[in-house]
Amino acid sequence: MSANIDAKKESFAMQPHGKSVFVHEKERRCVNCAYFQQYYAPNAGNVYGFVSVPLGRCLITGKYDKRALCGACKHFERRESN
Repeated sequence: MSANIDAKKESFAMQPHGKSVFVHEKERRCVNCAYFQQYYAPNAGNVYGFVSVPLGRCLITGKYDKRALCGACKHFERRESN
């Protein structure tokens, strides 16, 4: 029984989940700010890696768990495009 559950968990972990949201680089959102530090989580399943999560922190204010799509604060500075 346990092997069956482990197989199901691995199968679910390997399936793509989540949604993509397009944010134009000119929008004043935390994700476009030079002071926003993105959080990453370990990949689920048997493949080693990290995936980005929609949370981060502001390096200026020190606020943790900022949402990437929040409206920008007064410290907003546009991140340079590569």
